[in-house]
Amino acid sequence: MEIKKNHVAVITYVLKDADGELIQETSKEEPFAFIHGTGQVLPAFDTNLAGKVAGDTFEFGLEVQDAYGDYDPSRIEQLDAKIFAEAPPEYIKVGVSLPMEYNGHTVFGTIVEITDEAIKMDFNHPLAGKGLHFSGEVLDVRPATQEELAHGHAHGTGGAQH
Repeated sequence: MEIKKNHVAVITYVLKDADGELIQETSKEEPFAFIHGTGQVLPAFDTNLAGKVAGDTFEFGLEVQDAYGDYDPSRIEQLDAKIFAEAPPEYIKVGVSLPMEYNGHTVFGTIVEITDEAIKMDFNHPLAGKGLHFSGEVLDVRPATQEELAHGHAHGTGGAQH
């Protein structure tokens, strides 16, 4: 069975940036499962895996524009430190990523600087501005169940466990 829309793909992968630095790695013991063609992964990632079958290996690169886009300095915000007054202190540290509410949506920002008056947060995706390189293996492909499609994610090995 091949990877196509509304099919669950269970894969292993190694993700590196364009300079070869390891970003993330999965294994056969802890694979990654996703529903193809439903927006769970980058569109170019879906495109590169379309048509693969269990046992196939893959290797491809994504340019910045096909990954998480350019790094945008305007996405760095100075927020009043009072906003964080109720937050546990262990969450308010440089490098910590926090969910924030913006126009009714949850967005994640990474704390980059802390002063008594303000907390500077970077709302760029952590991989913005980076080309990516994936290599891996397709372990399994199967049709997504109606429950998986309704929930919007794969269940079982490599997917949600609920």
